[in-house]
Amino acid sequence: MDRHKNRLNNTNVEALEATGKDYRVWDTVVPNLLVRVTPKGAKTFYFYYRNEARKVRWLKIGRTSGLTVDQARKRARTLQTKVDDGLDPQDERSVRMSAPTLKDLWDAYLDQHARPKKKASSVEQDQRLWRLHLSPLLSDTKVATLTLAEIRKLHSDMSATPGSANRTLALLSKMMSFAVENNWRAENPCPKVKRYPEKELCRYLSSKETSLLWSALSDDHDKCASSILKVLLLTGARRGEVLKMRWSDLDLSTNEPTWTIRAGNQKGERAKTKDFVRPLDNRVAQLLRDWRSSRTIVSVEWVFASDRKPSDARTCIKKAWNRIRNKANIPDVRIHDLRHSYASFAVNSGLSLEAIGATLGHKDVRTTQRYAHLSDQSLRNVVNAVSETVLG
Repeated sequence: MDRHKNRLNNTNVEALEATGKDYRVWDTVVPNLLVRVTPKGAKTFYFYYRNEARKVRWLKIGRTSGLTVDQARKRARTLQTKVDDGLDPQDERSVRMSAPTLKDLWDAYLDQHARPKKKASSVEQDQRLWRLHLSPLLSDTKVATLTLAEIRKLHSDMSATPGSANRTLALLSKMMSFAVENNWRAENPCPKVKRYPEKELCRYLSSKETSLLWSALSDDHDKCASSILKVLLLTGARRGEVLKMRWSDLDLSTNEPTWTIRAGNQKGERAKTKDFVRPLDNRVAQLLRDWRSSRTIVSVEWVFASDRKPSDARTCIKKAWNRIRNKANIPDVRIHDLRHSYASFAVNSGLSLEAIGATLGHKDVRTTQRYAHLSDQSLRNVVNAVSETVLG
């Protein structure tokens, strides 16, 4: 195994690359701190020492993706102090992990499951739920001894905010499943706790509201935000997908224009592994071409660039949306309701759920079913057709 020395910093640690073999880079500031790089490029901070019996120990501090160099040095110095006092941190960790607490479980869950496998926004939500609701009450509780009664009490104490209560319970359930997989406890008790019913927030635009909204969008002075919202309404795409749209993702030059949503910018199982090619209506393609020729903030990469920093994509349209929806007299409509409305428009046009789900990027038609909404006229057409068949 190759061995190098360097004054570690966040920049040169991030720059370390896979070479096809295992190697280590030792810090010159804290000599017992090192970064190990695996043949595939995984990078981890380690603390090297010898215990009182002169036995060599390698203690994992954490992945470089979750720790800065300064944080790793601080932990290494703390560990060195223990070694200097005649203690063996490896033995301490072994004892602790033989009876891990919820805090130990959270750290392992975050490092080994959440960060590598979930989107950054989902990780942030997990961290917020842990910080606000689980950590204050359960940090020191042993994983193996957490009871169903304690979980039910946690959930019931949050009854005033049923949505937060259910999401906190869902996170705890994921952590418990992770604990079972690692043999830290025998079963996950969370599924035995009944979730609170939550009001389904699905708002659909009527034809009149759609017309008023389009008029307000066309009149608004923030042409970037109004163009984003028009694309959302006409494609049913998610806000994050449109905000991260690149010119290189678009093929607007043919009679069958397309938009490729890259892996990593989607939601769901395939989000990290598979691109999604979405067909575009020619009128949407023309809208985008018009936007390209009229935009005041020019970016060769981003379709909707930030007006403050054109090298970045725009990240927020909340202020513009509040202004536009109030002008259209639909103050209760959320941006995500434009996606609901897209599905509703498609269903009422007689299109199949499978076809609609495919344009929305749904893996399961049941997801599309949640968005499907039949207008009163569509329902009236059904009852009229049945009466006509029966009565002639």
